[in-house]
Amino acid sequence: MSAIIRDHAGAVLLVEHRHDDAWQLPGGVDEDVRQLPCGVAIVAELPHVALGRKIRMTTGLHVSAGPLLVVDYAQAEPGVTPGRIDFVYDGGAAGRTEDLLISAELTNYTWALVNDFGTLIRPPMECRIRQALGALATGATACLVEGQPVHSGQG
Repeated sequence: MSAIIRDHAGAVLLVEHRHDDAWQLPGGVDEDVRQLPCGVAIVAELPHVALGRKIRMTTGLHVSAGPLLVVDYAQAEPGVTPGRIDFVYDGGAAGRTEDLLISAELTNYTWALVNDFGTLIRPPMECRIRQALGALATGATACLVEGQPVHSGQG
């Protein structure tokens, strides 16, 4: 789970986690999870509530998760990774002047404009973010597989 958090100029907040040197959206799951064949269930906590808590713990931002923007299915790689479903919520706007906390889980953060995505973000994450921004504009949740849009009748 993650959230699109924008500044007033439309730049998107990206974070770097200690366990992965790639820029990502803030969010994630923590130790209180149960793995399912196609996703993660938070124990005793609603997903959008867990997301707000996780963002607050890692960045210091108080975010109330808004509408669901993207559902992205990552297929299983037998013997390597289980399949999972990632959810991207609208995290609203935050001012760049707000001091962000860099928790022990993060190494850095940046605000990136759409034109800068290609130099910062891996292609599947870039597509997921672009689809989430499109969903903000249209009001329709984007359904993806491996970061790519799934069209009606496709399977």
